[in-house]
Amino acid sequence: MARIAVVADDADIAMLLGEALEDTGHSVAACVRPDDAMAWLREHPADLVLVDVWLRTPQEGWELITKLREDPATSSIPVIVCSDDTWHDRVAKLLPPSNLPVLHKPFDLEELDDVVGHALTGDRQA
Repeated sequence: MARIAVVADDADIAMLLGEALEDTGHSVAACVRPDDAMAWLREHPADLVLVDVWLRTPQEGWELITKLREDPATSSIPVIVCSDDTWHDRVAKLLPPSNLPVLHKPFDLEELDDVVGHALTGDRQA
């Protein structure tokens, strides 16, 4: 199916997300550092990137998303924002104007599959 990069500063979370996505037939690469993710994505184009917005600092996830959008090698890759921020309105206010889909933790596997499916088909309704 799809090649998906998961970027999360918690290796256990990245591994669990990766396993869940692999169980639905996707190929997954997990990165815990944004710089590693950018380097990997330049060399291995992905179909989708799932970014935990709160990496080591709150700004780090948004900086990665900005870099993904600005780099010609990665600018066309769809991005899903993943956040454990329970204040959904706060996260919505921080979203860039591109209206990226947001996967709010905690989520179940069906929700993960739905959001990923919508993002892969270009459906921004996710």
